[in-house]
Amino acid sequence: MTENLANATPPKPDLFVPAVASICFGTAVASLIHGSAMAFVADADKTEVAGLIASLLEALVERPIIHIVLLPCAVLIFYALLQLIGYRTELSVLERGLSIRLLQSKILEVAGRRGSLHFLEHAPQDDDFATGYAAVVAQSDPRLHRPIDFGTGALTMLGLLGTIVGLTLALQDLPSVMSPNATEADRSLVLESLGLAFTTTIIGIVGSLVLSFFRMILSNLADTAVATASGLVNG
Repeated sequence: MTENLANATPPKPDLFVPAVASICFGTAVASLIHGSAMAFVADADKTEVAGLIASLLEALVERPIIHIVLLPCAVLIFYALLQLIGYRTELSVLERGLSIRLLQSKILEVAGRRGSLHFLEHAPQDDDFATGYAAVVAQSDPRLHRPIDFGTGALTMLGLLGTIVGLTLALQDLPSVMSPNATEADRSLVLESLGLAFTTTIIGIVGSLVLSFFRMILSNLADTAVATASGLVNG
């Protein structure tokens, strides 16, 4: 053994870089969705399916409170996607016999997988390599995946919060709708509030499902990576 594994102790995973990257990109995506919604609402025909989609997007444009769900959803999904890319890159390095390219090292750094990168670069390929790599994965994965686990439940709760806010606004406008002098504008206020409730629910549930799907893939990749590290030594 040319180098003891104790001397190759990896640094802790870095959450700062992937968090900042996810916030920046997620905010840009949310802004892009908002701008696209405004353009669609301006041109959409208010009939049949297009009318339903236009109504949902109109709620997105006219009710900024929806962004309490949309923005975290975009940020968390990008974070999960970044972790997926980082893990797939790490698996590629293992499959290539620890041949790390510059681009791959940068991807691992941006994904916050500095611990894995340090280990792959410095740990010797002896009988302890697979055990050491499994230990690195066990140390880094829970910390890096914690935002995804939190977001799975948080997005559902935020969607529920938006639903409660939308229904509350609809109930506040209900007396004016029930009035004999109710106008079309009064009825539209109630419909907009219900649209807010349904839109936030849809965004929250879809975002939670997407994060759960990414979490499952990441768990499978972790098992594959540990098995590949073991095969790298034994093969």
